[in-house]
Amino acid sequence: DDELALLQQTAHEVRRLDAVFRPYLPAALTRRIRGRASDAPPPTSAEREITALFADLAGFTPFSETRPPREVVDMLNAYWARVVPLIDAAGGTIESFAGDGVLALFNVDGAQPDHAQRAAGAATAIVAAAGSLAATHPGWPVFRLGINSGSAIVGVVGADARRSFTAIGDAVNTAARLMTTGAPG
Repeated sequence: DDELALLQQTAHEVRRLDAVFRPYLPAALTRRIRGRASDAPPPTSAEREITALFADLAGFTPFSETRPPREVVDMLNAYWARVVPLIDAAGGTIESFAGDGVLALFNVDGAQPDHAQRAAGAATAIVAAAGSLAATHPGWPVFRLGINSGSAIVGVVGADARRSFTAIGDAVNTAARLMTTGAPG
């Protein structure tokens, strides 16, 4: 009885920890980690064709300089509440949030032969959703986006104490540069 209770308690704790940490890790990385033995090395990186989508809020700096931090965070969270489900629905993997920006990757896990179309669809949906939200909040910045497809190394980088899931390559860099030249909206 004691062993069964301990097993049930342990299983409950594992489910609780999974639920707590799941929002902080890309689903692709979570699947890779779950699929390896506990003593296996970290998931490896692999070269693949991907599409990178960068989105950031044009005018974020002046907006944040004239508003209290709580208002800035509330604005960001309102946008992310709309944007994250759109990226997920398109099959994208959110690599990171950086202040007012997000990097989403397509075709990083599994086969998405239509990864470029998925990213373009997500970008269109992001602009529409953010535009409708900004229309109800005068003065809020709006997104500008950059999308690019190409070869990248996708996987885990870092040190033993801290690792990150990412994509490295000119395809990602070019998407970032395209985003900076994009017009708001």
